[in-house]
Amino acid sequence: MSSRPVKSVTISLPAEMLEELDRLCEREHRSRSELLREAFRSYASGERMQRIPVVDPEPGELYESV
Repeated sequence: MSSRPVKSVTISLPAEMLEELDRLCEREHRSRSELLREAFRSYASGERMQRIPVVDPEPGELYESV
């Protein structure tokens, strides 16, 4: 077991998000804490930006609403 100090935090999630989290936990046989720690590490490392490429639009892809 890890000797690092552990602190708990409380978060609020919409019901649908909590249901999805619990489905993932069941599917991956992992705890909520494990999945949320992994999500935070991915977010903090900038991984989220690697998954969503930012591309300038080609001419004609943008339009103005009238």
